Amino acid sequence: MIEFNGCISGKAKKHFIKKCRRFVQILLFIGMLFFCPTICYFAIKNKSNFLIELFAYCFIGMFGMTYIPKSKKEEKSLTPRKIFVSDETIVCIADKYTESQSIHDVKKIKDYGDFYDLIFPIGRYSEKFICQKELLSKGTLEEFEALFEGKIERK
Repeated sequence: MIEFNGCISGKAKKHFIKKCRRFVQILLFIGMLFFCPTICYFAIKNKSNFLIELFAYCFIGMFGMTYIPKSKKEEKSLTPRKIFVSDETIVCIADKYTESQSIHDVKKIKDYGDFYDLIFPIGRYSEKFICQKELLSKGTLEEFEALFEGKIERK
């Protein structure tokens, strides 16, 4: 069993916050693209640019809101506290959620020196699996790397 126990900090935490923000921005962008044709249709039909301008201002406002920092309490509750590998599953536990994925779903692992960032394919995407090396409490880094042989990319 491999276990990373404790709250991530430093570069790993900054990376986690940036990755979460980017995930929300991508979801927002996809959602806005979904509504764009409808807004354009009604703007052309009504011969008014007002709807397009309103849509653009809403998008810019919501995109900008992703840069507003969360409170320390909220940030702490979303930060992974424990990540462990059990059998064929990797589990991430935080105060507000518990998420599990199959280890076979891991597309690649980016090794940033201080921490690992586990990347999953689009259908199983999760931004939560950031494993800080110094938080390893059970197992060894060699065991972890052997488990994901051929998927580790050094940064």
